[in-house]
Amino acid sequence: NEFSANAITVSGVNTSVSGNLSLTTNGTTWSTNGNISSSQSQVQAAMQLVNSLQSQFGTYASFVKARYDINQTFSSDLKSLGDDLVATDIAEESAKMTALQTQQQFAVQAFSAGSQNAQNLLRLLG
Repeated sequence: NEFSANAITVSGVNTSVSGNLSLTTNGTTWSTNGNISSSQSQVQAAMQLVNSLQSQFGTYASFVKARYDINQTFSSDLKSLGDDLVATDIAEESAKMTALQTQQQFAVQAFSAGSQNAQNLLRLLG
């Protein structure tokens, strides 16, 4: 899973007629009711095994799909958060730049006003 706490191992299963499906009585020996019943029992057991394997692999598929969806959601969330962080930094820097420009304008105006007052005072005295 996403935190590696409950790892699972998915392994394939090699099935064969005479292997784990245990189908030993073939159709050419169906000469008696006993052989037919034996074949029927073997086929039912094989069907149960196949259904069990199908269920197991279905569970694995659901688990993997759920983890994939969670990781997709995490990926989208992280991208959105990263985009928001960059946008916030740009907005903050823009606000700082505007404040600095305003301070510079005030300084220029104050210097200009101070210079004009000094000139006016010299004219008055001069």
